Amino acid sequence: MKQRPLRFVVFLLALGSVFGFLYTIPASADNVYASIRGVVTDPAGAAVPNAMITATNIDTGIVTKTTSSGAGNYVFPQLAIGNYRVSATGPNFKTFQTNSFILAVNEVYDLPIRFELGSASETVEVNAEAAQVVT
Repeated sequence: MKQRPLRFVVFLLALGSVFGFLYTIPASADNVYASIRGVVTDPAGAAVPNAMITATNIDTGIVTKTTSSGAGNYVFPQLAIGNYRVSATGPNFKTFQTNSFILAVNEVYDLPIRFELGSASETVEVNAEAAQVVT
């Protein structure tokens, strides 16, 4: 008679172990990204739609592209943290390009792009010292 309760206890322990492996609490991923956002404008301050904006991760060589909206807004929502350079092109404007800057975890980097009149073969380099917004 002693073996039957012992077998039952072993059975319950084994069953508990199986359910313990099957039922796990999902882990929440930490946000290890940053973003860049801004508005593209012409020399008069008017929005520039359909400008091509490129963010290049200098450390990895990964290039991410987007275009500005009808209101001139653009966003790169999930960029890996690291060292970046941003460039932008638009018809009848000089190419816009920043120096390199570092994106930190959860950072929202505000980068307004102001085009200058000229051909796309001309480049305007900007030292990106814009105000930062962290959310």
